[in-house]
Amino acid sequence: MSTHVIRQHLQIQQLLERNEELTDEIERLQAFMDKLPKTLDGVTKLPDDQVWHIDASRTIRVGIVFYNAGWGATVSWPSGNTSWPNRYDIEVERCYSTLEAAEAAKGE
Repeated sequence: MSTHVIRQHLQIQQLLERNEELTDEIERLQAFMDKLPKTLDGVTKLPDDQVWHIDASRTIRVGIVFYNAGWGATVSWPSGNTSWPNRYDIEVERCYSTLEAAEAAKGE
């Protein structure tokens, strides 16, 4: 075999090894992502993200995701008259990722 062919073969082996490493890393990260809270429409949300919730009166409210050590990821609702938000311990999983998604669900 020529030197060129041997080099190409070695490069291919290195790429295959790197591909395996990256595949393992992707699987590790996906397992982490799968543990993060998701909205009713399946979107992962992190602290400070906005979410929309349809309350008992069928009103759509926008909230902010935060982490509450006792409850996990929950939502707070901005208050119109103070700088401190009203807190509701509602799970992210009971909210929607966008206003449009909440409006579509409300219409069902």
